[in-house]
Amino acid sequence: MNFALVGRYLKFLSSYYIGRPLFMPDTISIIISNICNLKCQMCDFWKDNKSSPPLSREVYNKFFNDTASCGIKRVQFTGGEPLLNNEIYNLLSDAKGRGLSTMMVTNGTLITSKNSDFIIRNLDTIYISIDAPNIEQHDMIRGIEGAFQKTTDGIRLLIKARAENAAKTRIIIASTIVSDGIHDPQDMLNLAGVLGVDSIIYNPASSVNYGDTHLKAKFTENSIFANKYAEMIDKILRIMQEPFSRIRSNPFYLECSKEFLKGNKKFMRIPCYGGGYNGLILSLKGEIFPCCAWNKSMGNIIEKPFSRIWASKEAKEIRRKIKAKECPMCHHHTRTFDYIIQSPFLIKNPVELFKGYRKLGSF
Repeated sequence: MNFALVGRYLKFLSSYYIGRPLFMPDTISIIISNICNLKCQMCDFWKDNKSSPPLSREVYNKFFNDTASCGIKRVQFTGGEPLLNNEIYNLLSDAKGRGLSTMMVTNGTLITSKNSDFIIRNLDTIYISIDAPNIEQHDMIRGIEGAFQKTTDGIRLLIKARAENAAKTRIIIASTIVSDGIHDPQDMLNLAGVLGVDSIIYNPASSVNYGDTHLKAKFTENSIFANKYAEMIDKILRIMQEPFSRIRSNPFYLECSKEFLKGNKKFMRIPCYGGGYNGLILSLKGEIFPCCAWNKSMGNIIEKPFSRIWASKEAKEIRRKIKAKECPMCHHHTRTFDYIIQSPFLIKNPVELFKGYRKLGSF
């Protein structure tokens, strides 16, 4: 069992109930691009597709210094497509230079022989989006012909660069499940094996505000689709029970997703223990948002350091509203901790509960 993780969960709960943080967030996600080169069904970044003036490198470096001194361990670069911001290379070097662990979420289509070595040397974890294990489905979801080939080519370049640099960078497939992407998860496992990635994370699409744009689920209450989705999730969960499974998703979140994607509000109105405490977002304009699903500003790093924002009255009020469920309630995957805590009330099958806790204990 991961006792450090259990201890962190206890701090989550304690902070939630007393109304003030007893810890610093372990990770902050940084949106460094609001444009994208793909046209994904479940995301509106490409519709906006107007590049906003980014924060200066000086502002980011002050932020890195402040967060590192506060004890924050990781920063995750995301977008839009982060590789469309040419400053990403400097920012990765700067963050690493301050002892921060670095992560990036990318569609993988812009990884080339020219940047793959740098990416591997300056990232600890890279999440690459593949929503189906075949060209037809993935390209349809991503809205651009040839996306699957470019992404898999990019992964192969990273695998090669990792070997040549003797690096330990984790390369992970992040698969967003939408209605057009229902597939046999064994096929995704086979693809992961061929490519040589470390693991797969499945998350159903959700409808939330993300930074200054919107993510949306293309799910319906069509019973035929709901059944196909449930069958896919059940197979994922069975595969996860196998020894050394590459799938590393939260089993409780996936199990519950079969219900909240059908509109069962019981599964959406559970307490949000992490909102305002963990999973914070830094927007392109310098605003600190409490989570991936609510673009309510806790403060701006241009005006004050993150350490002061974290302890501010504005942050305290936002945490109060989240606890009172006055925020836009959601089922975004950043709430997976909530489903771990609530699982005994949501999942009545004791066998499934036991399997889920056993799997989490092995992470």
